[in-house]
Amino acid sequence: MQILQNTVSITRNALLAALPTASLRLVLARAQFASVRPGQVIYTPATALQRVLFPIEGMFSVLVPGDEANVETALIGAEGFVGLPLLFGVKASREIVIARSLGYSVALTARSFKQDLEQNRPFSKVLHAYGYAFLCATSERAACAILHRLEQRCARWLLLVQDRLGADSFPLTHQAFACALGVRRASVTAVLAKLRRDGAITFTRGLLTISDRERLEQTACACYRKIRSEYPSLR
Repeated sequence: MQILQNTVSITRNALLAALPTASLRLVLARAQFASVRPGQVIYTPATALQRVLFPIEGMFSVLVPGDEANVETALIGAEGFVGLPLLFGVKASREIVIARSLGYSVALTARSFKQDLEQNRPFSKVLHAYGYAFLCATSERAACAILHRLEQRCARWLLLVQDRLGADSFPLTHQAFACALGVRRASVTAVLAKLRRDGAITFTRGLLTISDRERLEQTACACYRKIRSEYPSLR
């Protein structure tokens, strides 16, 4: 497909960009183009994983099912790939993965992905390095939820979203934000109102705009810089 002929587009994904040319060609020989829409469910628990996605544009959310609501544990954009369980030989996810925005990805079937891991050493090396970075970032996020104020966590999350989408404005509902942080909607509403008064953001009709990134970085806890540093493409 045309997207697979466009090296500039393909290498927007940091993992694909890190591959030597010969290694990348081997991956693309088995790859396809996949588009996603906001809210599209990619994986559900206990369902066999059929494919992995290397985002070129767009963002995905990893959710843990809860008794009352799903709680977000990670964000994935062009710095990584969707389908981490397959990297460790696990064929079914325990989590939910949904697309948070319109986007497109380079896709591999689960079978092709396994073959590439076995036969393409640079590909395997890059993906395992990413897997470790992902685990470190997720651990940092878990600690952040215990140690830091909600306002700091909100600022951290907004900055990570902006890093992955590469845009100052993006759709966001109070409910989705509350889910991302594992708090009540009323708590998120209060924090967003404060960030808006401080001039860090504007929020109108479900569209949030980061109007002062420097101020938002000052508000965020140190976890933002730690999580960001795990992924060289976001530095």
